[in-house]
Amino acid sequence: KLSLDLINEDPNGKKGLTLDEVTETFEEFYQGTNGTPGLCELETLIPTRETMEELRKLADKVAIVTGRPRSDCDKFLKLHKLDHMIDACVCMEDGPPKPDPFPVNEACRLLGIEPSESVVLVGDTPDDIRAAIAAGCK
Repeated sequence: KLSLDLINEDPNGKKGLTLDEVTETFEEFYQGTNGTPGLCELETLIPTRETMEELRKLADKVAIVTGRPRSDCDKFLKLHKLDHMIDACVCMEDGPPKPDPFPVNEACRLLGIEPSESVVLVGDTPDDIRAAIAAGCK
């Protein structure tokens, strides 16, 4: 939806596009098509793989909360060989996005834990922090 909003706000943007059209075009570029690698293959880890491995050693359970579609999340985790470290994923299809506390609360529910200050969220955006605080986590 953000991409559609940006296109609609741009005076030079193509008018009359639907969210489905914008999403389809974005996914073609992101996932790649017909043997052409997608932009997803250029993404890097935040935090590093080593940090993820250390977090996994320290935590009984680990979840991913992302505003991306599940297909993108699954592909990214497999591409970076992280899928075995993750116990649950909450993606855009699952409910309201961050900064709403829903995705953090849902991750806790899937992990079988109560949201609390003993739950640590590692994020890279202000909405990650807002969602964690709204859910009662760190």
